Formats: sequence, structure tokens, C-alpha cells
Amino acid sequence: MIAIQSDTAPALPVALHALNTVSAPNFKSRAMRQLHMLSYFSGVSSIYARLKDRSTRGSVASILMYHSIPSPHETSWIDPRNCLSAEQFEAQMRFLATHRHVISIDQLIHQLETGEPIRRETVAITFDDGYLNNLRVAAPILAKYNLPATLYLATAYVNASKNQWIDTLYAAFRARSKHDLTVLGSHWNLAISTGTISTGTSAKRAASTAEKAYSVIARHLIECTPQQRQQILQNIDEQLAPVAYPPRLTMNWDEVRELRQRYPQITLGMHTANHLDLRTHSDRTNEEIQLSTAHFLSETGEQPQHFAFPYNRYSPEARNQVAKHLRSAVAVADDPVVRLETSQYALPRLEAPQSLTLLKSWTNGGFPDVTQRLFRRVWTHPF
Repeated sequence: MIAIQSDTAPALPVALHALNTVSAPNFKSRAMRQLHMLSYFSGVSSIYARLKDRSTRGSVASILMYHSIPSPHETSWIDPRNCLSAEQFEAQMRFLATHRHVISIDQLIHQLETGEPIRRETVAITFDDGYLNNLRVAAPILAKYNLPATLYLATAYVNASKNQWIDTLYAAFRARSKHDLTVLGSHWNLAISTGTISTGTSAKRAASTAEKAYSVIARHLIECTPQQRQQILQNIDEQLAPVAYPPRLTMNWDEVRELRQRYPQITLGMHTANHLDLRTHSDRTNEEIQLSTAHFLSETGEQPQHFAFPYNRYSPEARNQVAKHLRSAVAVADDPVVRLETSQYALPRLEAPQSLTLLKSWTNGGFPDVTQRLFRRVWTHPF
């Protein structure tokens, strides 16, 4: 068996390669990335941005989306697709502070409401979910560079100091002691045979099976109700019998209040109460907003004004409900940047890439228009 040592857990009997691997991009995606980077390194994108900046309505803003900036003892417990290391995050913040115009969501909304021109290379920084490391790791780095940010809390998870369901699922796979799993009408054998993951044929097959199972289950859980998620996760836990469990990864309200007091440039927003997909459950939008607002008012005395659609998914009905209660909402859109005509209730975000070069190219003001003009495509996936 292959063992992994954690700072907070005994040696675990499962290799994580299957869960650490993001699916490889296809040829078309790789080609788009190369063409996009060519437009950046050649200077074409920057020149285009400067020319466009001469128009009062020409510039755009980029909203970056982060999740977890884990401390060392948390790293192995969180899906790498939701993580950026502290070193990578600080390098990005250092660059943004020096070379970009970073503003708060409040400032950006004010510009949209008043029609004030957007300055070239404007960026807003956001975090989803309410990870404890946002307080312990990310906030001090933001303060070091005097950068504002918005943190969207899934308030029922904060109430219970409960890890996000995706982290619970990831941990069950990571620390499993059993390898047969039947769920959602499918059966997977996740056993990893003796041998190295890179050369053992059976290990490769098991890794592929584990990755597939994890992905299928995660996609299904996105659209579940909180009760359905809990039942499925409990069933998975019973079948996989993890030998260890992760540390607490989510802030509690005392820590949220500490964040507000120590880091006043961080604005708090809502991410529903139960991290519910409002495209699938648009009929529960008003209920989720009211519950999350009640949590905020009870624990902080503040009326939240900003909202992030969980999984960046929404329906027109959900967006209309959000507009009745809040000042803004962020999501994902076909056009990945904010323009003066962008709806403040469907503000597009870019998932922050691990690559600093890619971050530079996405925030220089020429993206995505120059890529669209030159190649008839927009590439926004941070492989």
C-alpha cells in the first residue's frame, strides 16, 4: 500500500494522485491557451488595452475568485482545485498591488451605478465559502499589501463550524480504509495495489476509477439539497471507513468577528446559507437569502449587501430574487469581465489561476477582447 503522512493524522493508506489530478486539456484548449499567451507576450493585448482606454466606456474590470489558501496542515485535506498556496497567493497579491488598480466590490458597484469610467487594469478580489485560512493566511497577506477583498460566507456552515461538503467528500476518499463504494446506482472498486502509482497498471486503473467516482459524486452533490447531501456523505463515510478526519476548515462566527475587527478592508457577503445551487433550486432563493441575512444580523449586526451564487450558477428567477434584497451578485458569464453595461446582479468572475503569468494576462485590460478579435475564441480555464 502507498501511505501519506499528514501533520494532523496518522499515515493514511491511500494515494491522492487520483484526486490531485485535473483532467488534461484537449488539443483545442491547449491551442487556445497558447494563442492567448502569444497575444500577451507579444504585447498586442497591452497595446489594445491602452488604445481602448481612450474611450470613456472602453476599459473593463476583472473579478478574481479564490477559495482556500491553506496552511501546511490543511493542504492535504482540500481538493487542490480549490487551493492556492500561500507563496503563490502572496506573489499574486504583490503583483496586483504594484501593477494593477485593485478596488473593492463596493467601489466597483458605485462605478456601475454612476456610470463612472472603469480605469484600465482594474481588479477586485473575492473569496468563497469562509475558510478559516482566509483569516489566518490570506487576510494578513492582503493587509500587508493594503488590498481590499470581499469574502462570501455560506452562513449555515459558519454557524456549525462545519467543513464544506466537498472537503468532507475529498477527505473520505483520501483517508479511506475500504475500497468498495456503491452510490448513485453505481459501484466502484477504488483499491490501489502494491506498487508505484506511475508504473503499476492496476494502480493506474484504480486511480482512474477513484478520480471518476469522486468527480461523478461531486457533480451530483452540487445539485442536491442539504439533506440529500448529508445522507449521501454519511453513506459514503460508512462504506469507505476513513481512518482519519480533517481539521476544522471553516470559520466560526467568533473568527468572522475577529476578521472584521482586524481587517476592515475585507467586506463580508453572502453565499447562501447552505451552499445551495440556485439554478437547480431557484424556488428556494428567497428562503436562502432570508436565512443567511438572519445569520448575519444576529452574529455581526450587519445587513449584507453583496452575494455570490454558489458554483457560479443561477437562473433568471434566482437573479431577480437576489436583486430584490441585495446590491450585487457575482457569478460566471460568457463575457468574463465587467463592463459599464454589465448587470450588477450577474457580475462575471475569473477563477484565479495558479500561474502568475496567466493572472497578468487576464488582468491587463486587453483580455478578452483581443483574443476574441484575433482568434474568435475566449479562453478562461486555469489549467
